[in-house]
Amino acid sequence: MHRYSAILLALGTIFCAALEIGQRYVVPRITAMDARLDREHTGAEELRPIPGKPVPVLMVGNSLLKKGVVIPLLNEKLGPEYTVTRYVVEDTNYLDWYYGLRRLFRAGARPKAVILVLNARQLISPGVHGDIFASLLMDARDLLDVKRTVGSDNTAASNLLFANLSRFYGMRSEIHKAFLVHVLPDFPDLAVKLRPATASLPPDGEIETKASERISQMSRLCAQNGSQFILVVPPSPAVRDGSSAVESAGNRAAVQVLVPFRPQELPDNLYADGFHLNYRGSLVFTQALSSRLRQTLNNDKLTQAGESDDRAVNSAVSLSAVRRTE
Repeated sequence: MHRYSAILLALGTIFCAALEIGQRYVVPRITAMDARLDREHTGAEELRPIPGKPVPVLMVGNSLLKKGVVIPLLNEKLGPEYTVTRYVVEDTNYLDWYYGLRRLFRAGARPKAVILVLNARQLISPGVHGDIFASLLMDARDLLDVKRTVGSDNTAASNLLFANLSRFYGMRSEIHKAFLVHVLPDFPDLAVKLRPATASLPPDGEIETKASERISQMSRLCAQNGSQFILVVPPSPAVRDGSSAVESAGNRAAVQVLVPFRPQELPDNLYADGFHLNYRGSLVFTQALSSRLRQTLNNDKLTQAGESDDRAVNSAVSLSAVRRTE
């Protein structure tokens, strides 16, 4: 009897300690993340063209956007004609944003341009980001369509529905990660080391075919809602990243695909972890991207009728200058 009481007491103590840790460290972290997601989601939903105001542009993507594009700098370079609003959900791929934009458009979002930041692998990925996708990006009306598209079974579809209805259920994996990061501060580095090797990319022809279908699909969705679609491929330190095939797919679909830097064109010291850019890298990329974006937006006449913009664009940073500072 005393033994069971001791076990029960120990379990109760562990439970209380877990609650204390969660209250002090995990809950604030999740609250801050929730606040950022809600703020960006609301900002995206509220985008409307307003006469006399800068043309609204929506930029969406995952951590490659979050770490790679400095939005204040981008707005400085594109202003005063355009203003960019960012919406980032980590670990997302093409289908996450296809359905996410359907939800935003149904809610009334009307940006004049939608910029999607994804690499080739993410563009052709066959799946969605599970509970996070369902909670933040999926409209419940699209559940059956999502189920058919990704080939989910009934159990997986039920999980998507529950995650869509319950924010806590949808965010539970993020809560687990936040708890682990607090208990094991080196957990992210450990997770990287334990992650299986990334499979090689398909042949360029296969990438081009799949990417062309998806670029066309997204372009149609945006056009139906009065928006121009632009795809941006972020830089990569890999020898081959599929960007040339994606660019060819854009040409085939008659959609603008921006590839400011080719594979390995940026030096390794501009990357934080061999995948995401560090802050200096993000400045270089944002500078180059802003030049290409302004040309693209102006060429597609997104400004108000009758207006013209003859401003010369010279905002790309010289890579040789960056290297000389090292």
